[in-house]
Amino acid sequence: MVIVLFVGIGILLGIVAGLVPGLHINTIAAFFLASGNLFSAFSPIALASCLVAMAIVYSILSFIPSILLGAPDSENVLSVLPGHRMLLDGEAMEAIKITAAGGGIALLVVIGLSGIILEWLPGLMNLLKDKMFYLLLFVSCVGIAFERNKFWAAVIFAIAGIFGLITLNGFENEVVFPALAGMFGISNLLFSLNENIRIPEQIKSKITLGKVELIKNSLLGTIAGAVVGVLPGIGGAQATFLVQQLNPKQGAKEFLVAHAAVNVSNTLFPLFVLATIGRTRSGIAVAIKELIGQGGLWVLLGTALIAGIIGIVLHLKIGIYLAQKLGDLKKESYRNLVLGVILFIVGSVFALNGLGGLLVLLTGTLIGILPIILGVRRAECMGYFVIPAIVYYAGITYL
Repeated sequence: MVIVLFVGIGILLGIVAGLVPGLHINTIAAFFLASGNLFSAFSPIALASCLVAMAIVYSILSFIPSILLGAPDSENVLSVLPGHRMLLDGEAMEAIKITAAGGGIALLVVIGLSGIILEWLPGLMNLLKDKMFYLLLFVSCVGIAFERNKFWAAVIFAIAGIFGLITLNGFENEVVFPALAGMFGISNLLFSLNENIRIPEQIKSKITLGKVELIKNSLLGTIAGAVVGVLPGIGGAQATFLVQQLNPKQGAKEFLVAHAAVNVSNTLFPLFVLATIGRTRSGIAVAIKELIGQGGLWVLLGTALIAGIIGIVLHLKIGIYLAQKLGDLKKESYRNLVLGVILFIVGSVFALNGLGGLLVLLTGTLIGILPIILGVRRAECMGYFVIPAIVYYAGITYL
């Protein structure tokens, strides 16, 4: 009964974290650890289940602000443009349904294959770790090669990478949110203001993506999420970058399906890593290890399955409702909403990171504007994560 209660609390926390830009689940997990005395009377497995429920719901619902507001988080930065583009085409409801489908397929595949994953994971980790440097370097070059303006694509990728090398190691506070909010959020929102966009009425349509494409891209995202979920130094954002660079002709719908699968897969695989070799690959896994060590995997997977199904239902209900309301806004009301989102992001950055965070936000915004004015895909800004990861797997120490 206690576990059920804490799973419910975790679902509620996942809803809040998913819908509020800048509020990351790692922050909540850190609070759990810092408040150990407060929760000492409760079962550790119940607390761990709470964290898993929160993480899986967050991995699904965090697409809502990305699609409807253009406000990214650290895992969903690349979904901002395809999702927001579908919103401007009146297809936000389908975008919500697509992400629910991709996440749901990944959830069922990973948990359904959990026995095989546990058996093969240690060997797979050793194989991937040795090849990751070459894989990241290869997909980065492939992505730039598909750009029409290869020179500026390489320049933007390098600038974003240098920005990542500096900020990810040179600042005491967490600066991923202000950096990504600048590159993928505010830069995009400023152009929305400049173009005086009106949100069209949102079409109540079924998923128009074919079943084969839906399943194929879900499996692709699941595999990419698994790869980064078991390795140190990289995360869901890099997995999505891999998927996009290896398939640059991918449409918005296919991309969102794969991205949703990446999120869910990347949330689940650190649990397998913890259970098999006792190492942590996410903030949630660190907190779980502190609570229960390497045990309790099957309880946690059961929690993830139940919370994931509930999260998908909530994602559909909340996302479609908000998309419909957004489509009813007049042009001036939408302009005010965009201004409100920008002010909220700026205020959140200042509250969480102070003046240093605002400097990172401004720099990220300037970098994020470059692809728009130079005709380069915004994915090249993912050099922010990819170049530090390449440096890490090359064994180079910096800063």
